[in-house]
Amino acid sequence: LKGVKARSLLLAAEAARLEGEYEKAIRILENAYAMYPGMPSVLNNLVYNLVRSGDDPRNIARAKELLPKLIQAGGKSALMLDTVAMVYMKTGDLAQAKKYSEKARELINKNEYAAMEVDFNAAELLLRLGEVNAAKEMLEKIERAPDKSSFVDVGTQQLLKRIEEEIGRK
Repeated sequence: LKGVKARSLLLAAEAARLEGEYEKAIRILENAYAMYPGMPSVLNNLVYNLVRSGDDPRNIARAKELLPKLIQAGGKSALMLDTVAMVYMKTGDLAQAKKYSEKARELINKNEYAAMEVDFNAAELLLRLGEVNAAKEMLEKIERAPDKSSFVDVGTQQLLKRIEEEIGRK
């Protein structure tokens, strides 16, 4: 990978992530991080993939290990604040997750490619917080949007199904 530009590595990792190949994306991003440790976008993408890859304790621990660097680099970046929120959500600190998620949603440009993913993440957090109606409302709004990624589309369907099952049990 020597000589490969960070942008090329980020694009390759994003392609792998969108195909559901998180381990491949993480390997690419760990290499990118070793090559470009001072590049905030590489760090953000690495941490996001670590927390979105499932519940592997090693990935969650690695994301938690990188969290202070991400917070320091994040500043006013909606995408980085969203990633911070996801780390806190995965590690069970839902109050901190909500704080960062709300900041991310405040700052994100609603026309940005990742805006719906930020909303999707916020909806998942609301569901974990027990705010089922608010999560459902947000997910239904995302569902109606025409330009969502397949990741957001599939995730939205899964969370809505989970909500319906939960409501059915009550």
